[in-house]
Amino acid sequence: MWERVPLWYPQMVGDGDRHARIVGRESALAVLERFLQTSGEPSVHVLTGPPGIGKTALWESALAGMGSAATTLRARASEAEAQLSFAGLTDLLAGIDPRLLAALPAPQQYAIEVALHRRTPDAGPPEDLAVSLGFLAALTLLADRRPVVVAVDDVQWLDRATADVLAFAIRRLRDTPLPVRFLLAQRSGTDARLLRATTADRRAELPIEPLSVGAVRSILFERLGLTLTRRTLHRLCETARGNPLFALELGRAIIERGTGDEELALPVNVEELVGTRISRLPDEQQHVLVAVAICSALHPAELEAAVGSDVVEAAVAAGLITVERDTVRVDHPLLAAAALASATHSRRREVSGTLAAVVTNEQLHARLLAGAATEPSETVAATIAAAAEGAERRGAFDDAVELTGHAFRLTPAESDARPRRLLLYGRLLADDIGDDIAQRRTG
Repeated sequence: MWERVPLWYPQMVGDGDRHARIVGRESALAVLERFLQTSGEPSVHVLTGPPGIGKTALWESALAGMGSAATTLRARASEAEAQLSFAGLTDLLAGIDPRLLAALPAPQQYAIEVALHRRTPDAGPPEDLAVSLGFLAALTLLADRRPVVVAVDDVQWLDRATADVLAFAIRRLRDTPLPVRFLLAQRSGTDARLLRATTADRRAELPIEPLSVGAVRSILFERLGLTLTRRTLHRLCETARGNPLFALELGRAIIERGTGDEELALPVNVEELVGTRISRLPDEQQHVLVAVAICSALHPAELEAAVGSDVVEAAVAAGLITVERDTVRVDHPLLAAAALASATHSRRREVSGTLAAVVTNEQLHARLLAGAATEPSETVAATIAAAAEGAERRGAFDDAVELTGHAFRLTPAESDARPRRLLLYGRLLADDIGDDIAQRRTG
């Protein structure tokens, strides 16, 4: 049902499978394969590079090479999910047998299940330590059976709660013989919370270099059927600075103009490049991209209810979105950011309102209501405030701060609840700032 083509992985060429041959990264891939298959220090490997250079393609290919030799826990963080507490942890544990969590000590099992929305909190929020210990215990149980790889793409957008849980696990696993490896990808020039909490001696970094002229030539031919003169090819490579996504866009421009003799025009940045590509898509496909970028962890049935099953299938076939287990994701991290950046405020409100009518998660429903609102409403504010209380009970403090802020913003000036919501928002903000300062001092 969900057949697709990988339009957004320019280094990967072959028969349309995402695990097809990767071009120009053979030495980097060999480094990652040795890291994933060998125990010892360092246990963390970080891919770094600018947008479009191919981090995600290399990350995917390295994980695919593991096959069934290891248990792989993976999460692809996104800018839209950065404020959603435990969003990354939910992805990492999505495919784990529930019986594994049932084997955890009761306090840890409770904490993990509440954090993942699998159980309603009985009383107060679970302690941060209980969640971290629960994840560490789950890794230990998995690693007793076979090696484990914890993989996070675009780690600079990983939510704070998950970053703290992973940092705890990395620290505690350092002095154990357990075969647990962490493969992270980070955009260069960013400051990921997880890496701030991980000392340099515990990780190795692999900068992704620009592609060679020969690799760019192969990609242009195998993806576009384009053969250039040596002079034009070198000028294209110089203009694209070895960035495969830029190179493909320039190749498409040459094909559209029918000549390689004109000055090659390069977008200011990769977001502009991808945004231009999105602007050429049919309106209904742009609509789907915005919907999935706005609403994290959508169930396929929810997206189909919002936009129609035919539209969803067309977006999957076009390589814009991917169905993973029971969720829908934008196919490449750059697509989500570009889709949101190119969407008008009215489109975002329209999409948020449509999705709010179909999602079942309380916090997500409240966030969408806030995104669709155009004026204060006590009914809407009360719904969001209730969701904020639920998030705080669950230990999702980033969610609680954001939703409480929305509830206050949408509370009418004459409402009796306005002073109470203002005081609550101030308290949560103060706690949030204090926690962040403490983490920076101890991280």
